[in-house]
Amino acid sequence: MKLVFRAYLIGLMLAASVLAQNFLSYPNGEYWRFPNARSLALAGAGSLSLQGVGALVYNPAALANGRARLEGEISLTGRKLEERRGFPVFNRIDDVVQNGVYAINNNWFGNFQGGVVFRPAWKGFRPLKAISVGRFTELDQDYDYEEEVRENIFGDSLIAFNRIVQDGRLSRYGIGVAVAVTKNVFLGAQLGVLSGDLSRDSTIAFVRRGGDVRGGREERKLDNTPLVASFGLLARINSRLAVGSYLKLPYSLKYNYRFAAICNGCLPRDVVGRETLEYPLEWTLSAEYQARQALQARLSVEFNYQWWSKVAWRRTINGNQFTWGNYDDVFSVRVGVEHIFYNRIPFQVGLQYRSFFQRKQTTRTLISAGTGFMNRWWRVDVAGGVSRLNYRFPDLFPDTLFGGNRNNSPIDTVQETYFFGLATVRFFVK
Repeated sequence: MKLVFRAYLIGLMLAASVLAQNFLSYPNGEYWRFPNARSLALAGAGSLSLQGVGALVYNPAALANGRARLEGEISLTGRKLEERRGFPVFNRIDDVVQNGVYAINNNWFGNFQGGVVFRPAWKGFRPLKAISVGRFTELDQDYDYEEEVRENIFGDSLIAFNRIVQDGRLSRYGIGVAVAVTKNVFLGAQLGVLSGDLSRDSTIAFVRRGGDVRGGREERKLDNTPLVASFGLLARINSRLAVGSYLKLPYSLKYNYRFAAICNGCLPRDVVGRETLEYPLEWTLSAEYQARQALQARLSVEFNYQWWSKVAWRRTINGNQFTWGNYDDVFSVRVGVEHIFYNRIPFQVGLQYRSFFQRKQTTRTLISAGTGFMNRWWRVDVAGGVSRLNYRFPDLFPDTLFGGNRNNSPIDTVQETYFFGLATVRFFVK
């Protein structure tokens, strides 16, 4: 039993092939970036007409949108992950008759983001249109997994509790400007600093043996000052059509890495090293069309591409370097429709379709909607979105750790359902 468990810990430390390369993609993280409720309601589209500090996350040229005034914005975010893990149950002729669900996890994670944008009231043509500062979530990697292990006999006696806890967010503190090239052409630039550390505990608490706990803890402490730069273009072709594009430059996170085994009655032995996580070049092309009718209707379409095939994840321990990569480039298509009704109440719906950097054949679809209320000096928006994914993946805690065997069905079926919620309050000051 000890030999099996030590082999499991070594796998966690060196390759992390089961845990780090799952679809939660720890420690790389997966991009779900919505700076405010409107952006979520449009499923990430609508960057060309985005007003407010949220343009720092998308196209900074859009900071030029809006009246000359001071605007403040704060958003409360919520993310729910429902995860179901099961294994196929076969009959005597090897047909799958059902999916035996053995773990259900349902967790909520919250955060806040926001900032301010100032547009000066120049007389005549002046290049500077807006300046903005804000704080946003770059990557959210919070995750909590719990599983009960029971005997496969009458009574289902409890053997152990398995748990994985990931804790950590990368926050971006950014500043951006928008300038006018002509009356209808604008350029924008944003520079952000990333901050945040990551940790993950993977433990098995045995009910028998006096509550023996075994596992491992990974810690990553940021050892550099990552800078995230982006540049944007916004061009209004006429009163109804606008086009634009923005580019986010690649960057790297450098961590001091530490792995500590958790084992009652054994000598602790830490493994320390350094890690470099590279993040790709990202490019987005956008177009928006506003209809002529009295009800203001706007259609937004965006295409995003990320060059994940050009980056890697590297770890150095005692002079030995381990490299993970061979990622697939990621693309996403985002479509949003927004109506502003006669009573100034907006209604938005959005759809996003995208691939995944670890498996190009795996895709996600996000469906979202939102609304809001506005006044002369304030605006409140709320939005929600749902995304679901089914895939096959190895058992996170192999049955061999507990004396069991599932060789006839070694691959689990995983169902992930995400719910995103956002509420944004904006206020305006002359």
